[in-house]
Amino acid sequence: MRGIKVCFVLGCLFIIQCRSSDTDHVVGEKEKCPQIEFPKDFNPKKMLGKWYSIEETGKEVSCVFYHFEETRPNHYLGHFHPANITVELAPVNTENIGEGFLLSVQDFPSLDKAVMRVVATDYENYAAVFTCKEFEDIVYPHSAIWSRTNDLSDDKLYESREALKKSFDEKHQPILKKVNQESCSYETF
Repeated sequence: MRGIKVCFVLGCLFIIQCRSSDTDHVVGEKEKCPQIEFPKDFNPKKMLGKWYSIEETGKEVSCVFYHFEETRPNHYLGHFHPANITVELAPVNTENIGEGFLLSVQDFPSLDKAVMRVVATDYENYAAVFTCKEFEDIVYPHSAIWSRTNDLSDDKLYESREALKKSFDEKHQPILKKVNQESCSYETF
């Protein structure tokens, strides 16, 4: 029974981060997550509130958004929709929050965590986000572009794509797919 729960939780975590088993975003066997530079002046408090996913790696999806709230100093909960999953975000290093956040499914705190990092953001329009999880010699990276609205201007979309592109070497360039945000109900938050 415990094995089934662990498999379920791992499945939920990978749904949150990868949302597919497409091989175009699986780095490959016996590799490590790409090493990426992150902004040193990242301010997580400015990330609070609702973010709509505009583009992501993985399968095409629709009506995806996140809502982040601070639950105690430097500790955050993220609500992922439409899956209605709550994830916990805690700084990897409280002295340098820019190093990223440990991401875990709230109901299963003992499960291995993934690190979620904001590669670039202007806090008001867009955020380029990267997560990577190593699991049994396979690496599952996930990249996304988020927006404060369910649409993003062409210039901000270009800016966020370029930020992701500069962060990866040629081998690890993410393949982003548009998230359909039309006819979605955003009443939850």
